[in-house]
Amino acid sequence: MKKLFALFLLVVLATVSAYAQTDSILVSCPVRIVTVPARALITIDNSPGMLAEDFVMLEGKHRIRIEKSGYERRDTTIVLDSNDACGVKFSFNLKPQFSCISVIIKAAEGCNFNSEPTLDISGIDVDLRPGSFKSFNVDQDISYYSLYDGNIIPLHPGQYIIKAAAKGFVAEKKNIFAECGSTKTLEFILAPVTGTLSVSDEGNAMGADVYVDGKRVGTVPCKDIAIKTGKHNLHLEKPNYITDDESYEIEILEDENTEFRASMQGYRKYSIDSKPAGINVYLDEILAGTAPMELVVRDGDHVIRYDKAGYYPQTILVNPLKDIDTDLRPELENAYPFLVSADKDSLRITITHGEGPGTKVYVEGVKTPAKVFLPLKKKPYSITLTRYDSKVLYKGNFTFNRQANNELKILTWTEGMPILSVNAFINPLIRPAEGENALTLAYIYHYNTNSEGMPRRCFDRVGDASLMPLRLLPGLTTNLAKATLFAHIPSDRNDKIVYYEGKPTDNSTHKPLDLGAAYKDVVLLPAFSALLINGEFRVGGAMLPFMDGGLLASYAWYPDIRKLVGFTHMSGHDIFVGAEFSTRIKIINVNLKAGAQMFFGKANIYIPGSSKEYIQEGYNDSLKFAFTLGFSLGGGRSRGQNILRVF
Repeated sequence: MKKLFALFLLVVLATVSAYAQTDSILVSCPVRIVTVPARALITIDNSPGMLAEDFVMLEGKHRIRIEKSGYERRDTTIVLDSNDACGVKFSFNLKPQFSCISVIIKAAEGCNFNSEPTLDISGIDVDLRPGSFKSFNVDQDISYYSLYDGNIIPLHPGQYIIKAAAKGFVAEKKNIFAECGSTKTLEFILAPVTGTLSVSDEGNAMGADVYVDGKRVGTVPCKDIAIKTGKHNLHLEKPNYITDDESYEIEILEDENTEFRASMQGYRKYSIDSKPAGINVYLDEILAGTAPMELVVRDGDHVIRYDKAGYYPQTILVNPLKDIDTDLRPELENAYPFLVSADKDSLRITITHGEGPGTKVYVEGVKTPAKVFLPLKKKPYSITLTRYDSKVLYKGNFTFNRQANNELKILTWTEGMPILSVNAFINPLIRPAEGENALTLAYIYHYNTNSEGMPRRCFDRVGDASLMPLRLLPGLTTNLAKATLFAHIPSDRNDKIVYYEGKPTDNSTHKPLDLGAAYKDVVLLPAFSALLINGEFRVGGAMLPFMDGGLLASYAWYPDIRKLVGFTHMSGHDIFVGAEFSTRIKIINVNLKAGAQMFFGKANIYIPGSSKEYIQEGYNDSLKFAFTLGFSLGGGRSRGQNILRVF
């Protein structure tokens, strides 16, 4: 009985003890599990696996399983106690189930790759671009034959042929055996594919240093210098000499020799300081910089141009071999806009100032209309306008001494010809004093088979007309047709025309001759001329914007047409020399002529039914003054402005 009680007591104590232990408080511990590589699947005490590093566990023993694609599984146990309540960290390195290689590709000393090198592993290309790097620290399967962080490439264990190459370099191969879990480092130093370079002297280059891509490779003359294939920059340096171009592009071909013929020129430095400062300096029309500056100029003739907005540009010719002074101090004149226009576009403008050797050309080559820039001058400028064939259409002067007076409109020569011109002679309309015939300065000589006489009758010109002028030579034209009208205008209303028999020694003693009313009443006589038997020659120019003036010489032969038609007419030679003034409008123009006129010929008076069908009066004008007023239809003929010139 005592034994049974003792056994019961032990069971009770044990049960109480067990309940006491179960109800005690366990300590929670923060646990960090770090794996290399990261992002492994971690399973704790048969709980679901997690891709995490931070966990909270109770004190005591825990089973840990670590799994990651491409790596061996890791099983381990960790023990936590109350001392770990503040946190504990565990690190685990995972053993790879693959092999790794690290590849370094370099160019031989003194060379550089012009493009990214390539890597081939047993026929499989590896992407070596920096942006293509992969990482082991991600939750992904291993990508074999890819580049990972740390320049690592994972491979399956086995035998491989590794080939490194680059454009312009000799490829290199290596055989390796990749062991599981191992990492091998391979270094490739690629030698360039080369050709050769030879540099010879073609002028002043002897002894010059030769640089290829900034590296000195020899001295002129040099031969068969090994250079990597491809395009390179070649540069020559020699004291006090310079090449046409700062550098030259050459191409080296594999196993071939490239020859370069070097030529250099001497040069000098010009110091340029200007007033005002900051002007642009052009050497042979290429901007070289702004003053103040030093300008390198090669031997030979060169043009330096100074230019700045608001100032007139200045141009000088320099030659380093001839110039003594290389210290240049240009001073630019203030320039202001000036407008030049003409009645024709695209005429070349030349503007100069001064005379003789001191003449300065300010504008040359620009075409109308144009805005040019000129300094203000007290003395006038000279301007010339020329056509595309270099013919001068205008030459004159203008003054530009105030900014407000900044426009010049020019009237040049035009080629328009009138269609029809009609003129009226003013002379016959002016009656002389009674008993006088002041305008009749010549006499008409009448004759027939039976009598001779000296009449006091004169046929004066009252008008003429010209149709369709045609240009033959500069200044010389002929009309398709020309007609002139002559008329007898008596000195007073009682003027009688009386003819006498006999010689005109004393008219008062001879018997008057009656030829009939038909002959006495003849008042108007026309005259006709045709193409090439009439012509006009002019010299002159535009005097006002819409007015031309000049000298005129004209000639017309009026043929005798008695054998062709029965018609009263004048025949002979008509000459005029004088001045001509005319307006210049597109449709109709008024003209005025004044000068000396002469006529040599006959008045052919047709008398039907008379014993002689025609009665001819000899007509011999001495020099007479002629004054006409008329108009023309068609384009005006401008002869230039303020210049006497053949046109």
